[in-house]
Amino acid sequence: MGTSGAYGGSGSATWSAAQQAVSGLSPTPPGAAVQQAAHRIGDALQRQYGRARRGDYSPERVLHRQSAGGTARSGGSSRSTGGGLSGRNTARGLAVVGAGYSYLNGDQAGLDELGVGLRLQDLQDRAVHDQCQYILDRCLGAPGSLDDEVLRRASLEALKGLLASGPQASPDAAVSAFLASYVYQTALIELTSAKAAKQLSVDQVLTQERNLKQWIEKQVKFSGVVDGPRLSPRALMARADQFRNRALDIMRGLE
Repeated sequence: MGTSGAYGGSGSATWSAAQQAVSGLSPTPPGAAVQQAAHRIGDALQRQYGRARRGDYSPERVLHRQSAGGTARSGGSSRSTGGGLSGRNTARGLAVVGAGYSYLNGDQAGLDELGVGLRLQDLQDRAVHDQCQYILDRCLGAPGSLDDEVLRRASLEALKGLLASGPQASPDAAVSAFLASYVYQTALIELTSAKAAKQLSVDQVLTQERNLKQWIEKQVKFSGVVDGPRLSPRALMARADQFRNRALDIMRGLE
């Protein structure tokens, strides 16, 4: 359920409004009330992180690389240097989705696009848990900040669902699952922060967790992710700003 009290919280007016909206929900709230709370969360996320700008989200720019000693390092940024729910971090999560999809389709060329040493033969005959850890470690590296941990949780959730679906998995569903989880996990950090605890108890968050997550998963949907015969992880990452901005527009009720 996040890390209650471990993160101080932004303390912004928009997050205060979001926390108040969640605290006002009844144990079994009507859909309209959940929607209003989700919109307030979307406003707070938008105010905190702004619009993702069009940029270079290529694997060479955003994925981790091996150090001289062979140790993986994260390719992300801290919250204080533009991390969090950014286009850059969204691209990193999309790399995980692209890697999972390439593996399911036996597409070594797709894995090679990422340039992190993923090989089909190393993924075969592993348990799903081990496949997930291998892909996450290669694409994201070890988490070095709270934002990295949030991204890894969201990526893992989407990847597990993708691998469980098998070769018939839908790219649209995989991208939707990642963005929905990433938005939700990022919001949960603020809703369980130390500052949020002043008006929103842990029990209240626990009560509303499922309602909010179900609303986000139902609403944050994408279609037309692939416009060719195969999914290219590199092409998917290049659209990170579009996917991320649209996810927040949906959260804010603008779509």
